[in-house]
Amino acid sequence: MRRVVFVTVILVGLLGAAGGCGHPAPSVAEPATTKAAPPSDRAQIYAAMLLKFIAHNAEGVGAGPPTAVFVLDQAQSDAGPDQAMNGAPANYPISTEDQAAILALIRGKSGMPVSFVASGADVLPSQEECARSGLGPVLVTLGPVPITVAAGAAPFEVGIHGTMGCLTFVGLAYRMERRADGWEAGDTGRIAIA
Repeated sequence: MRRVVFVTVILVGLLGAAGGCGHPAPSVAEPATTKAAPPSDRAQIYAAMLLKFIAHNAEGVGAGPPTAVFVLDQAQSDAGPDQAMNGAPANYPISTEDQAAILALIRGKSGMPVSFVASGADVLPSQEECARSGLGPVLVTLGPVPITVAAGAAPFEVGIHGTMGCLTFVGLAYRMERRADGWEAGDTGRIAIA
């Protein structure tokens, strides 16, 4: 009996000591609320360009409205009416943050599905398929623009071109201007069709 009492006293003493050495319960703090950063100028400019292109020029790439718009995830220095005129283009990756912002800005406004792709090889129809129907997805390449444009900057041109895969091509240079309500893609200063 003495052993049972002794062992019980030791166990109770150890448990009490262990309980006193424990860490205090963490306090539950309110989660920090952070506002999402506004889209970069680049994302806003590209969204305005894509909306203008889809509304006014994408149909000119094929025999009718395209079935989808795929946008290369890298801007190219020769995008627009001067495509392939000055050797191999320089590539400028479009960040995943800007891609997401662009898609969010045009969601519900484009009238057709728009997505980013790393290559157009798998999305464009073959020349035979394209020649047969004249309809299909359009692959769009955007010209480079800075992430941020200085306030009060003069309007400037940004190139864009689209192709359907059966040697049809529309290249444009939109005049971009910052308005009070955001960026606007104005009239095209130059255009090339092939």
